[in-house]
Amino acid sequence: MASYPLRYSDFTHAGRKDTTGLVPCEYSSGERQAKGAITHTGNAHLRSVLVEAAWHARHRPWLNLRLKKLLPTLPAGVAEIAWKAQERLHRKFTKMIYCRKHAGVVATAVARELVGFIWAVGCMVEAQHTNTLARAA
Repeated sequence: MASYPLRYSDFTHAGRKDTTGLVPCEYSSGERQAKGAITHTGNAHLRSVLVEAAWHARHRPWLNLRLKKLLPTLPAGVAEIAWKAQERLHRKFTKMIYCRKHAGVVATAVARELVGFIWAVGCMVEAQHTNTLARAA
């Protein structure tokens, strides 16, 4: 998502997931609603990268030496969101697996939540960048 030319602040809460195609399709008639498979609309490459990244949530989050050196160079708040994301996505992955959900379904659900964290970091960095440009002008 970060490599695509877009403004994160343009996306609403629901709109950010629509562009990835990770939202479930819905069959509704009257008061009855049933959710189906994901819609597959949007960027297929982005969707596959997100699902691939979601598979890493299987492992317990930890910081290796390289990440410990990287943390001080990140903008303020990004490291907090990243750590919160790692813990939450791992918790969601393991909880759904223990509930006997299919692993592919779990990875897709985690990828859908990962989009939210990427959006939060993107909005934060975008706001800091616009504040820096405003000060410079």
